[in-house]
Amino acid sequence: MKKFLFFVLGLFLIPLAHSLENERSLLASLKVVQPEWVTKVLESYPAGNPKKVRIYEENRKHQLIAQKEIWFFENGKIAKEGDLFQSHPDQSAVYQGVVVEFYEDQALKALAYYENDQPQGKVTVYSKDGKLLETIEFNKGKKNGAYLLFYPDGNKAQEGKFLEDLPQGEFVSYFPNGQKQKSVTFQKGLIEGKAIAWHENGSIHIQESYQKGKLHSEGKTSAKMVYDSNQAVIEIQEYKEGVPHGTFYCYYPSGQLKEKVEFKEGQKNGSHLIYSAKGKLLGEGKYVKGVPHGKHTLKYENDKLCYLSIYNDKGELLEPSCEYHENGTLARKFFAVNQKYQGLFQEWYENGKISKELNYDAGEFEGIQKEYFESGQLKMIAQYQNKQKNGPFKEWSEKGVLLYDAVFSQGELEGEVKSFFPDKKPKMILSYIKGKNHGLQQEWNADGSKKFEIHYDKGQLDGEYKFYNEKGKLLIHTSYKNGAYHGPYKEYFEDGKPKIAVEFCEGKKVGVYKEYHQNQNLKIFASFAEDQYHGEIKSWFENGRLAFVRYYDHGKPVATHYEYFDIKEPEVVFKETRYSEEGLFDGEQKTYYSNGTLQTMMTYSQGELHGMKALWNEKGDLLEECFYHKGKLDGRFFQKNNQGEEKVCYYEANLKQGPYEVYFKEVQKGDRVKAVEANYDQNVLHGEYIEYDPSGAKMFVTQFENGLKEGIAFQYDKKGRVIGEISFRHDKKDGKEIAYYSSGKIYRMTQYKEGNKEGEDKIYFENSSLASSSFYKNGNLNGLSKTFNQKGTVIFEGEYKEGKKSGKFNKYFDDGRNRLISTYIDDQLHGVKKVFDERGQVEESHYVHGVRK
Repeated sequence: MKKFLFFVLGLFLIPLAHSLENERSLLASLKVVQPEWVTKVLESYPAGNPKKVRIYEENRKHQLIAQKEIWFFENGKIAKEGDLFQSHPDQSAVYQGVVVEFYEDQALKALAYYENDQPQGKVTVYSKDGKLLETIEFNKGKKNGAYLLFYPDGNKAQEGKFLEDLPQGEFVSYFPNGQKQKSVTFQKGLIEGKAIAWHENGSIHIQESYQKGKLHSEGKTSAKMVYDSNQAVIEIQEYKEGVPHGTFYCYYPSGQLKEKVEFKEGQKNGSHLIYSAKGKLLGEGKYVKGVPHGKHTLKYENDKLCYLSIYNDKGELLEPSCEYHENGTLARKFFAVNQKYQGLFQEWYENGKISKELNYDAGEFEGIQKEYFESGQLKMIAQYQNKQKNGPFKEWSEKGVLLYDAVFSQGELEGEVKSFFPDKKPKMILSYIKGKNHGLQQEWNADGSKKFEIHYDKGQLDGEYKFYNEKGKLLIHTSYKNGAYHGPYKEYFEDGKPKIAVEFCEGKKVGVYKEYHQNQNLKIFASFAEDQYHGEIKSWFENGRLAFVRYYDHGKPVATHYEYFDIKEPEVVFKETRYSEEGLFDGEQKTYYSNGTLQTMMTYSQGELHGMKALWNEKGDLLEECFYHKGKLDGRFFQKNNQGEEKVCYYEANLKQGPYEVYFKEVQKGDRVKAVEANYDQNVLHGEYIEYDPSGAKMFVTQFENGLKEGIAFQYDKKGRVIGEISFRHDKKDGKEIAYYSSGKIYRMTQYKEGNKEGEDKIYFENSSLASSSFYKNGNLNGLSKTFNQKGTVIFEGEYKEGKKSGKFNKYFDDGRNRLISTYIDDQLHGVKKVFDERGQVEESHYVHGVRK
């Protein structure tokens, strides 16, 4: 019933409790699928069940107009549902109205409102357990307004605001315990001013300075300062317009200098020095415009060399770079050109034994590559030519057991490929021709039992196929021909008992199909012809009771199909489905409750609904009844919902025509009270749409012409007095909207033009004194807005231009004294903001285009 009452309730601004639209009201405003609407499947899952459907309404010209779109999970549950708008059958449908997403367990995932295919207003996202995860405001598809992000436990993770899709003003991130983690201020999407990050104990971690979105040092203020949790300085970095410029300092917690690097316009330029915790110089190198020059060294604390590279004035290595272990032995030796490995690359274990011998050309493998275990045992050998594997590729275990043996030709496997377990037992033997499987392919489990056995012919499965479980039990035994199943196919349970038996011919199922339950009771007995069901198909529950009987003619369903409950013997029918010889629904289609009572009946003729369609509850009470003629609703339609509310209307050729009535739930049998009374003409409302309360008193009257609100709509109280009126023209508010107190005095008077507020909007106290005054243009605040207390004193005044704050924005105490004095430019605070307490004490802050200075 709430669906119908909500229709007009939102038209009036009445002086009663009237809350903001929330998630529940949004969900309630989803379009209700009407009986006459047509569903089309746009996408399906491989099993045939729908993935995406679109639902259409038939207009007077019998054209289909899209109304809704629904996406489903593979199990049939709704994943996403959204209302659509389509101005003409030739035009694309767009999201218009509520769009909702669900998790697979049908918990609410996301909720949004769309206008012209773009999100409008608040978008909310929820966790599976119903916790709010994210909210963000949109305007015409762009992020505009508040943004909130939450942790799964409900604590706030981040908050900020967007303006025209760009972050604007302060964004604050929080630790899970609620402590501030980071604060960044944006100006038109770019970070501006200070950005601060904190440790979880509340001390500052990182402090940065930005200018137009780039790190930038300002005077004596470094662009980036990093502190440890005890507030000791760890890093100082200077930047100029987003690139390092000046000296970079890194410190130990003691305050001792750890590293010092000179930068110029983003490149290292000058010395790079590294120190020990005791102040001893450990490493040094020189750079000119980012290019290393001369000798670059690094030592361990024990004075032994860690790293050595020598460069010429062009930044080219004069000899191989060397890295050392802390015990002084060589760890790595390599040469590089243009920062890419070139030639021999060697690596050693700490005991001095070789670990790797690799060969590079311009940073890629070329030639022989070798790796060794620390014992000296060869681990891997491979050969590359023209940057592709070419030749033998072998791997060994640390005990010298061959684990992998293959040959590559120009990057592709060629010939036999063998792999072994560490105990030398075969793991896999495969054969290849030019990178494609060819011949017998075998794999074994670690205990020596066979895992699978397959035959290929130049990359295509061909011949016998066997697949085993880890215990060596055969699970699948079949054959392939030219990559397709051919011959008997047998599948087994893990204990070796039969599961499926069927015959294939060139990839298509033919003949008898048998499938068994684990207890070896027959599950399905069917026949196939050319991969399509043909003849009788029977299925049984695991206990041996019949589950269904179906009939097919070369894939087409024919005759009467029966489905049964798994409850008792003899069988109790759950569903009867009748088909014509052409495979179309034909005759009465029925479903039953487990007690044998009829649940639904739909009558078809050659695939079209034709005759009665009805629904009953388990007690036999009628819940829905309607009639179809050649696929279209025709005649009386009756529906009773779970709350006992009833709807009665009439159809002609799938279009609503004539009286439309909704009734409240019967308090006493035969005592029905009308809730809605209206009239349809060719599927659109025409005339008075009247709503009543449960006592039978008239609440709302709205005039319709050709489906559009037209003229003056009225709201009444229980005594029949008008408490609200609004003028409509072509379904849009146009003219005055007036709400009254119960005394008959005006509460609010608003002017509209073509659906938008236009001119002055006034609210009055019950003594008729003015409570507020605002001016609108094209639906946006435009001009001076004022709010008064009951003494007539101004307590708020603000200036707007095209919906944005522009000019003064002030608040006052009830005696007229200043409470807040501020100025806005283009919806952003600008200039001095003054906040006064009741004693007259003032706190000032300064803003430049929304950014606090």
